[in-house]
Amino acid sequence: MKIEPVAFLWDGRAMIPLDRFHALARWQFRPGKEYALIPHQGRSMKAHGLFFKAVEVAWQNLPEEWQRRRDSNLERFPTSTHLRKWALIQEGFCDEHVQPCATREEAMQVAALCRSLDEYAVINVSGAVVTVWTAQSQDHHNMGHDEFQRSMDKVLGRVSQMLGISIDELTDNAKASMKRIKEAS
Repeated sequence: MKIEPVAFLWDGRAMIPLDRFHALARWQFRPGKEYALIPHQGRSMKAHGLFFKAVEVAWQNLPEEWQRRRDSNLERFPTSTHLRKWALIQEGFCDEHVQPCATREEAMQVAALCRSLDEYAVINVSGAVVTVWTAQSQDHHNMGHDEFQRSMDKVLGRVSQMLGISIDELTDNAKASMKRIKEAS
């Protein structure tokens, strides 16, 4: 059984689950059993917001060679979310699914179905085999502080490289953009 995180409050003698976690704590933990607690380092909302703004700024400033798909005139990254999830996949923060099919035609149908289920997936058809990569969620529940920090660093490295600038330049531009928005409101 996977143990879900439970927030506790130290009262000087015991760890007491916060009210909203009482039912989960009763379900997961047994009286008299020993459990190890580790401190949880929460994600900085300021860093979280800056990351998403930096990806948006990168998306708005993509060089022309990154704007269109090689094999068509379609946009490669219609939104900053497409760019972020693509970069997560490129950096290995993804799940891979391989589906062998009977024929190439069947593989193309499976690929089309996969595209309709996840517009952000990276899909490859090789002969009669479909490989689908889906980005891992960066939400607080699915990605803890350390993993989010690693994914953030890798994604910012990837998109800043696409722009031909440093991560510091990209984040400085994102900060300036956030400041302009704040001043305008």
